[in-house]
Amino acid sequence: GFLVLLGGLDESAVAPIAKQLNSPVLSATFAFYRAVPYYVRDEDEIGSELAGEAVAMARTAGATFQTATALMGQGGWRARVSRFADAEIFEPLVESLDLWERLRIPWGRIAIIEEIAQSLAIRGYPIEAMVLWGAVDSTGIEAPAKAGRHRRTAAHISAVSPAQAEELSARGAAMTLDAAIAYARALSSPRAR
Repeated sequence: GFLVLLGGLDESAVAPIAKQLNSPVLSATFAFYRAVPYYVRDEDEIGSELAGEAVAMARTAGATFQTATALMGQGGWRARVSRFADAEIFEPLVESLDLWERLRIPWGRIAIIEEIAQSLAIRGYPIEAMVLWGAVDSTGIEAPAKAGRHRRTAAHISAVSPAQAEELSARGAAMTLDAAIAYARALSSPRAR
């Protein structure tokens, strides 16, 4: 998967390697990385479908890390496709959050907060998203989705003034990571929105 994503290799050249290794975990990992180029190209419909396939494979393999990663991609990509209801977006994101919490991997915990924040911004909750971004940014850990944050959410956060954005970011920066996760979880509940 990394060879396809970072090495520029054609996935058809790498897929047989995953098959030869006969590893359900590696196959699930590869399935997710097949979806990543669609994310980069903003082809979110295809990316969300491929991420869904990766979720199924990772669950079958019992691979918690791969399941958490694929669910995060699936929910985040769905946020940018108008046909998906909020429940179809936030349920996979919350499940991913639960798995990252169980794994206690700092990068994953930051990445899921970033993905929830972007999804909130796109779905009409820019103020809440900016608080979460303040929390994410204050950790110094870079989530992969952060690279596309502005491009994907600029139109959705344009009504927030720079002064308000600064205040919201400072509020998030004052949160502990655990508090930011609790806030992200609460915002992902349909009753909170």
